[in-house]
Amino acid sequence: LRIRGERRREGVGVLWQMDTQGDKLPLTADILGRMDMGRVFKDHGAVVNSLDFSKDGSLMVSSGEDQSIRLYNCETGKMEKACFCKKYGCDKVSFTHHNNTVVAASSNNWDYTLRYLSLYDNSYLRFFKGHRDKVTSLSMSPLNDSFMSASLDSTARLWDLRTNPCQALIHLPSGYNAVGFDPSGEVLGVASSGARCIKLFDSKNLDQGPFDTFFLDCPAVEITQIKFSNDGHAILLVTNQPLCLLVDAYSGKTLGEITDYSNSTGAMIEASFTPDGKHVLVGGDDGTIKIFSRETVQLVGTLTGHVGPVTALKMNPAYLMMGSACENVVMWIPSEDSGGGASSTSS
Repeated sequence: LRIRGERRREGVGVLWQMDTQGDKLPLTADILGRMDMGRVFKDHGAVVNSLDFSKDGSLMVSSGEDQSIRLYNCETGKMEKACFCKKYGCDKVSFTHHNNTVVAASSNNWDYTLRYLSLYDNSYLRFFKGHRDKVTSLSMSPLNDSFMSASLDSTARLWDLRTNPCQALIHLPSGYNAVGFDPSGEVLGVASSGARCIKLFDSKNLDQGPFDTFFLDCPAVEITQIKFSNDGHAILLVTNQPLCLLVDAYSGKTLGEITDYSNSTGAMIEASFTPDGKHVLVGGDDGTIKIFSRETVQLVGTLTGHVGPVTALKMNPAYLMMGSACENVVMWIPSEDSGGGASSTSS
């Protein structure tokens, strides 16, 4: 990450912003381990099920079981807007390429429509119908206005924000399935819990089937997320057990198993790569965030403060900031205290 030489105090305390004229600051384990709770938001009042950052890092959005979507300004550290989806609920919220629009799944048990929502005036721009069961995964293409969804109805579907009909359909084994684009947008990864495999597709030719399939040597678990590192070389698989798998994106070889974190309750925790791809952040059902080295797969740091399972966890793509959530949403920033440690403030 490139940062400005000066540190800014705007609401959340210390914000280190990317600057192409600045010097490079490596995201070391020491810096990550000294992240502090810069701001805690207690507006949701129920479990937060997802969060996302805009492509330029200026905004963060969260969705919760209170049937609301909330928008935060990452520069000022303030919540800017709340949008309510009382009829359908909301889950898997994801920014499009425009900072004022998101795509989200329903969180109720009777409607499985995906919705394209304007945060500017809280209006629905488009509905995407086709799934017949709960949507388990949602991924926006970094290349264009298309996005993928996976569902418990044993399908993954390709959509385009500009039109309602499904653009392509992939049939999958029954069970939990997850989808994710690589950083180029050229490759789509589909992780199947039922088949215990990863299928890689050309995102522009899904009808031709996968060009590669990696079978996983792991126990029978529900794979809840699939994520590519920013260099495209590694794949992270998150499960509903205390197990995350690191897989080589080219050979399918298992690079390591991350197990040194808590998820004895089978919570839907989230894990993510750091923007430089050198570390993996993993939430736990004990409220901790564990930091692992991608190269050694060893635990190198722990952040504490959440009062419940860390159900959402991502690094800001442009700022030295992390977002996480349990029932509350937290913005993490570098600590001013060189003595290190996470804030003792409870979220």
